[in-house]
Amino acid sequence: MLPPIAMEVWRMARDRNVDIDRLRVTLEREPALAGRVLGVACSPLYASAVPVTCLKDALMRVGQRALADIVFEVSATMEVFREPAYEPAMAALQKHSLAVAYIARDLCSMTGQSPGMAFTAGLLHDVGSVALLRVLASSERRHHRPAPAIDQVQLALKQLHAKTGGYLVRRWGLPDEIANAVAAHESLLVDGETCRLAATVSLADGLAAEVGLRGVDQYDVHTELTRNALQLPPEAMDLLRARAQVIARHLGGSAAAA
Repeated sequence: MLPPIAMEVWRMARDRNVDIDRLRVTLEREPALAGRVLGVACSPLYASAVPVTCLKDALMRVGQRALADIVFEVSATMEVFREPAYEPAMAALQKHSLAVAYIARDLCSMTGQSPGMAFTAGLLHDVGSVALLRVLASSERRHHRPAPAIDQVQLALKQLHAKTGGYLVRRWGLPDEIANAVAAHESLLVDGETCRLAATVSLADGLAAEVGLRGVDQYDVHTELTRNALQLPPEAMDLLRARAQVIARHLGGSAAAA
């Protein structure tokens, strides 16, 4: 579901020795992607007070690591969260996943984890639900049947989406750390031990839901449990909730739900 150029740019952007012009040229091979990347780089969540007017300026302004986040964000919104039979569900999943990615990245300033890893894991944490819905809709189309309503498949999504997502992320060649976090963002356990990146994604998941940006599987995230797993002080939650409200307003969520 992710276009090959997204993986190419993601890997290049995480190479400290890559030349910024090489990144720009690679992005410009896909004008639609380049244009959307420029648009996101100019958004309130990335932009500074100085306007960004061209792709090279955007790359210089946001930096290589943030570029990897933006390319994944844009590629996901263009290619991943798409299924006509489940359009409202896909829109909800897209907003929810973006919110989780942004909140998870912010969390890293408190936990010392890699912001890029957290952003990617947050963005893809529900990709298993997307894949399952797309496969289901495609199968029903082949048999000339309407896709079942979302409430008829929620239990299956709840049971299968995390492991399915982890499998897909691993197949795409992303680091095991991200795949494990996606697969364990509900249980938090990898090989019997708490996975801090999974806990980061899980806490961001719960905070996104609190501000009205929920996914489609409707499982409950226990924010206190995940906060304790990350050893965050209670006062950190106030800061994170305030940031989640800002993100929700940017994405068009219901910040008043917090």
